[in-house]
Amino acid sequence: MLEGALAALRHLPRDHNTLETGIDVRIELRHALWPLGEFTRILSHLSEAEELAVSLADQRRQARIGIYKTVSLYAMGDYGAATHSVRHALTIANALDDLPLRIEATFRLGQLHHTTGDYARAAEVLGRTSSWLTGDLARERFGMALVPSVFCRTYLMWCLAESGDFAEGGRLAEQTLELAEAVQHPYSLAFALFGVAMLCVRQGVLQQAILLLERARRIGQESQLTVLLTFIDALLGYAYAFDGRAREGADLLDEAVKQTATIGMTPNHARNVTWLSEALLMAGLPAEARQQAMLAREVADNRGERGVHAHVLRLLGEIMTTRELFDADASLEHYQRAMALSTELGMRPLVAHCYLGLGKLYRRTGKREQAQEHLATATTMYREMGMTYWLEQAEAEATGLA
Repeated sequence: MLEGALAALRHLPRDHNTLETGIDVRIELRHALWPLGEFTRILSHLSEAEELAVSLADQRRQARIGIYKTVSLYAMGDYGAATHSVRHALTIANALDDLPLRIEATFRLGQLHHTTGDYARAAEVLGRTSSWLTGDLARERFGMALVPSVFCRTYLMWCLAESGDFAEGGRLAEQTLELAEAVQHPYSLAFALFGVAMLCVRQGVLQQAILLLERARRIGQESQLTVLLTFIDALLGYAYAFDGRAREGADLLDEAVKQTATIGMTPNHARNVTWLSEALLMAGLPAEARQQAMLAREVADNRGERGVHAHVLRLLGEIMTTRELFDADASLEHYQRAMALSTELGMRPLVAHCYLGLGKLYRRTGKREQAQEHLATATTMYREMGMTYWLEQAEAEATGLA
């Protein structure tokens, strides 16, 4: 129907009203094609709409189209083009002093920073955006699929989780869930539950994470939130693996990874494959784990997902200490590269994991002094961040050296 309307418009005079209608029909086509994952077609229509908006000197529509292009480019994994597009949209939004446009453009910029591993910059941008979304504005949708106040705070939580600020993350989690419950919007509530669960998993509070995810999953199933359900299932599988259900977790993760590939959502694919790799490792399948980790590393590297890349490097270090694949030199190299990158990105929990891994490696290779030093550092860092799950592991390793 919309394609037919577009074809009919091409036969009409190119006056102001016809051009405006042409823009709006192409935007509606974007909405219709989005659930189908037709991102290339969406971008083609949006580029045409952008040309028409420029010819009309319609800046508000230009900014809106720029944001829609950003979302499609992000979904395709073209983060550089997405960043260029959203910066242009934000410039227009600021010039127009249009708050709804500024909110979405700024959030999308923060989302891109997070995805590419620039957590400090993402936290600054998302924190600023969240500060605008208080009072009555915290309940507004501004035309977005999720309530922006929940969306922004959830991504900010993830930045805090990667940097190890779990105390501030916990305060933000309470605020975000309170907002999500108040707006009574299933998608926003399920996303908030998923977001808080991510914080819990990174800290090692597994039972709470599982409860949150199982609730989010029920909401997602009832509301048919297909895309979000794949993310929820991936994190739930990861949490199950750490909770002693590695095989069950790996199976759930494998299905989630396949579903994500089918939908065509590029962001988070490398992260989910990394989680699958770790679940396979915990299930006693190191060769399969290594295969998935290598795939995740390639994808993360190609797309510039530096945070995920750091996680994969640490995981490869652990995989290469297994009995079947033991290679001390390769393990050491992976751990050292992971530590350098995670230090650069301010990922304190991952730095602590690297110290723990290196301590275990040095203990196994008979380097007692280095093992004690690295395990002591890991223990201190875990204690400072309240990461009890891993603190107990580090203390157990250190006790074995006593």
